Formats: sequence, C-alpha cells, structure tokens
Amino acid sequence: MISSTHTIQGVNIRLRCDQRLHSRISNYFDFYYKGEPRQSIKSVLYELSIVKSPPAIPAEAVRVFHDREVSCYLSGKHIYYASEDGSVMRLDPVSRIVKGDLRENILDNPIILYTLAGAPFADILKYDSLYSLHSSALYHNGTGYLFSGDSGSGKTSAALGLVAHGFKYVSDDVVLLEEVKGEIIAHSLTKTFNIDRLLGSRFPGIVKEENLPSESGAKVTVNIEQVVPGSFVPRLRPDVMIFLKITSNGKSRIDPLNQFEVFRALLKQTLLAADKEVSQNQIQTLGKLVRQVRGFELLRGRDICEDPTCLIKLLAETGCRHADN
Repeated sequence: MISSTHTIQGVNIRLRCDQRLHSRISNYFDFYYKGEPRQSIKSVLYELSIVKSPPAIPAEAVRVFHDREVSCYLSGKHIYYASEDGSVMRLDPVSRIVKGDLRENILDNPIILYTLAGAPFADILKYDSLYSLHSSALYHNGTGYLFSGDSGSGKTSAALGLVAHGFKYVSDDVVLLEEVKGEIIAHSLTKTFNIDRLLGSRFPGIVKEENLPSESGAKVTVNIEQVVPGSFVPRLRPDVMIFLKITSNGKSRIDPLNQFEVFRALLKQTLLAADKEVSQNQIQTLGKLVRQVRGFELLRGRDICEDPTCLIKLLAETGCRHADN
C-alpha cells in the first residue's frame, strides 16, 4: 500500500492505495482545485485495494440512483457505490472513511474508476454543506453568472468565448455551492477546461492545433489562466442563472424564467444526497440560490458559435452592469 495526501477545495484526503491504483487515483485528486484550507472540516480517508472478489452490496440496501457507470445504495448510514463489473466503494460519513474493493479490470476503464473515486467525495462534501452543481461560473463587472445545462449544451464553449472577451472564470462544468453569511457562493472545483479538437479550432489562441487530440471524442486539459493571465477567480456570488438549451433555430434568444422554473431546472443539474436530512439541507440551499439570482433560459443557436459577441449582447438583456461596456 502507498500513502499520500491530497486537497480538494480545502478538504484534505488521505489516500492509502494499492500500488497499481495509486498513480491513477492520486492524479485524479490532483486534477481538482486545491482551494484554501478549511480547518473546520475533517480529512477524508480513502483505503483502496484490488481484489478478486469484492463484497456484495448488503441485501437490505436501497438503491438511490443509477447511471451508466455507477449505482449508489443506502444501507443505514453507510453509502455504497457499485460498478457493473462488481467493484464496490463504501462511505462511512461518520468516520469519514471510504473503503474500496476494486476488480483488476477497472484499471483499463478510467471513466468508471474515476466515477467510483469521485462519488464518495462528492457525497461527503454534502455533509459539510458543500453541494456540487453541473454548471460553469463566470464573473464580469461585479456580476456573477452561472451557466448550467446538460452535457453538450455549450457551457464550455460559452465560457471560453466570454473569457476571450474579458470575463473572469471560476470553474468549468461543475461548481461547489456554499452558504456564507446568508449568501450562496459558488466555488471553483477545477481551474482547467477539457477541450476537444472541434472546440479548440474555434479558439486558436487558447490551444495550439498541434496540441489538440486527433481522436474523435478525445479531449485535452487546458489551464486557461496560463493562456489568459489573471482570468481565474476562486469564487463568486451568483447573480444570474442561465440554463443553456440547443435550438435548431440559427438565431439565439434569452428568455426570463420564474423562480419555480429556475428551481425545477436546478434539480435536473444536481444530484441530491442519499441521506434524507442532508438532502433537505441541500434543497434549502438551492432554494436560497433561486431567490438570490435572476433566472433565464438561453436558446443557443449557430450565431453564438460563429460570433461569441452575440452571447455578450444577449447577456445585456438580463439587465446586468456589464451591458454598459
């Protein structure tokens, strides 16, 4: 077993890991933004091993969610995560220990491996009142923006286009929400962007063509702050919440949403905690976010792809201060 220490958003992770797993898991944890130390939050211990026969999920466990890679089960206070190959992770939120018994073939499937590794940490953060949201976050002239939507809706391309025109960015794809002194704050989870060849070709100043992946679907990780110095900020107060949706219409438009519509759309972009009490606290935080922001739906057409300044003009319709620029 190999031991190492990692930090994500100020939360320390102590990793004790099978040698065959260590480089992969440690690199995965180091990918995320370290953040500032959080002395009030206890560290999380990961103990991971490669085994031939992982233990079965307890018979009384209740499945709380399922996706293509991992299913999550609740048994008492323990939370279990299982992949289709039978690999199992168990989170004890009281002791803050994650134990993993993984099959060897998971080493050949990084998507499942990283999903299994990340799921317990995302859940333990919820016990610490840090809630992940599928959203990018940008800041300009005193206004904080959250861009949320399904995969492929254009969050990354919108963020890159805005950064190229002077916006600051907090995070791409996922943020962590936290209530601080009565306000909801969005924290960075990663300073980097994952960019494929098609997207990279639209922003030649961000990624050189020779550094773009040649395989279809493959992506390269880019720290935009290295390309645009000073473009990263670690957190923001969300003022505007925009839900992206692709439209077949060539021209984009932005429409206001009422609070009920914003809340309903938010629930689609977050995963509620398995523990009922924790999920109730999470819902309360989302409710406060809804009351804090102005909500909009952005129907994204081809015009934004062809000219990112179209998005800036649409943002002016939200009534934000940057519209005077």
